[in-house]
Amino acid sequence: MILNNRLRDDLHFLLSRLSEKKINELKQLLVEQKITKDMSLVNLHSKIDLNTEELKRIRNLLKDFPNELTLPIIIEYVQEFYKQQEDSKLKTTLVWTGPVMYNKFADNTSSTMIEMINSAKKTIIMLEFVMTHNTSKIFQSLINASKRGVSIKLVFNDGEKEKPKVHKMWEPRVPFPNIYSYNSKKKGTSLHAKVLIVDSNQILTTSANLTGYGIDQNIEMGIKHTGPIAHDAENIVELLIDRKYLVKVK
Repeated sequence: MILNNRLRDDLHFLLSRLSEKKINELKQLLVEQKITKDMSLVNLHSKIDLNTEELKRIRNLLKDFPNELTLPIIIEYVQEFYKQQEDSKLKTTLVWTGPVMYNKFADNTSSTMIEMINSAKKTIIMLEFVMTHNTSKIFQSLINASKRGVSIKLVFNDGEKEKPKVHKMWEPRVPFPNIYSYNSKKKGTSLHAKVLIVDSNQILTTSANLTGYGIDQNIEMGIKHTGPIAHDAENIVELLIDRKYLVKVK
């Protein structure tokens, strides 16, 4: 069913104003046909305790729907759609590096990376173009994760060049991460992605390189998401390893 503008406005008004308890109460009354389009506002109010504007919106919906029995189904559908939108907002956050470290619009890059790494229980995959030594706080979190038994893959554009830097920052007798290097099969191409994947469920994609400037000083921006997209990204990495585009550094 295609909703006209007034129907959409009335539904949005009610779903954004009423509590979930009141919405469920309204749906039940509709299912039981205890409220109908022929009822006055006074009679409607005797069935459900709402203000005059809210009652008018309900009466509009009752009059506009050709079949009153479909209305609770539509309300439930739109209610679920709103919930999914809200869940998506909660699962996706803006992340940045910038001159204002704490703000209400975005989380900090280095803090987000550390939080994600510290939450890891099984796997961590990092794709980085380059790294520098002044990222010790990130590497300390990786070392602690390795001590917990977390499997770590570090994937670089030039793994041979970056592996000695990782060695220098790593603690002795702690399981060393698997280092991979991009095996370019076309001249001029590079691994330029900056991605952190944790437990196949969390992913951070960012413009920030794994450098002191990237995670603490430049203006960089990215998105952190929790959900199945992280697993999809992990599958892409595994595919590139299988196809020998990413090669383990010995």
